[in-house]
Amino acid sequence: MNRLNFNPDEFVFEKLPIPEDKKAVIEYDSRQRLILVRTKNSDGEIVFNSVFVSERVNQNILDGLPDTWHNENDKITIFALYDDGEYFIEKEKVKYDFKTNTTKWVKYRNKDLTVNDVREFSEVLKTAITIDEQVSEYEALKDMLEVTKTSFYLEAAYQNRITVLEKLLRDSDWRVLDDTPELYDGEKDQWILWRQKIRDLDKSPEDFETGTAFLIWQETLEFPIRPDQYRFKYPEFDVEYLSTDDQYIKSPDILVNKSGFELLNECTRYEAIIKSYEDNGLVLNEAMIDLAKRYKLAKNIVTNANIRHLFEQEEGQ
Repeated sequence: MNRLNFNPDEFVFEKLPIPEDKKAVIEYDSRQRLILVRTKNSDGEIVFNSVFVSERVNQNILDGLPDTWHNENDKITIFALYDDGEYFIEKEKVKYDFKTNTTKWVKYRNKDLTVNDVREFSEVLKTAITIDEQVSEYEALKDMLEVTKTSFYLEAAYQNRITVLEKLLRDSDWRVLDDTPELYDGEKDQWILWRQKIRDLDKSPEDFETGTAFLIWQETLEFPIRPDQYRFKYPEFDVEYLSTDDQYIKSPDILVNKSGFELLNECTRYEAIIKSYEDNGLVLNEAMIDLAKRYKLAKNIVTNANIRHLFEQEEGQ
């Protein structure tokens, strides 16, 4: 399905040129899975917008319609409701050819629907699109977050930090040698502590429940200051080494890249949207929820248990 953002009540999609011949309120092509909707944009201008619904939503639309509207032998192919109150329904049905003893599909114009039927069909189409759009967004965001857990960035961020940690340890090896003199009592013990703190920063994405949790830790971690920095900061040694928050800093030796920060923001935004769907369900008004239940528009589409509560009545029928 096309990725579109819209208010279900306003029903605004990508802008398309207004047809010159006939101004439709809504059009539906069941074969192409195309729905065209007329609405108003934020400036109050009339615009025409289109969307291709997914195969599963399109099938739900057709399966949920009453048999008198649509069935296997008498199918709706085109539906249109115009601004002058007129409507057009093209259907095709099976016809037996006695000359050839075969059956064939014949197109014809149907005029059996009432005004209320036509209006309800229009609302069914709008509801179906709304469900498809939001469920598609929910599933896409979950997929993106899943990919993030094992993405190249996570591995690259990990390898970059490990390279830095190894360099810090390698460059300080001589500090803890037996024959290295101390500038003050306890200096060597401080270097041993500092090196252990550095080793403690050796964490991989597998140490966290989610890729996002690793990103947050990666972007917010702080390094202990070295003993020589501590001696400059506290020349009187009146504060215990690494006992206060101000002795942990964002090390200039570690790469804090913009792409990683942007990815973190994106992931947290995705998680917020996913949580909103799972906590509150889809953004549907009561009329849409009623139509979704009666016409089974969410069948085989809504898989998350926290979202399915909107359609429990449908599933129980």
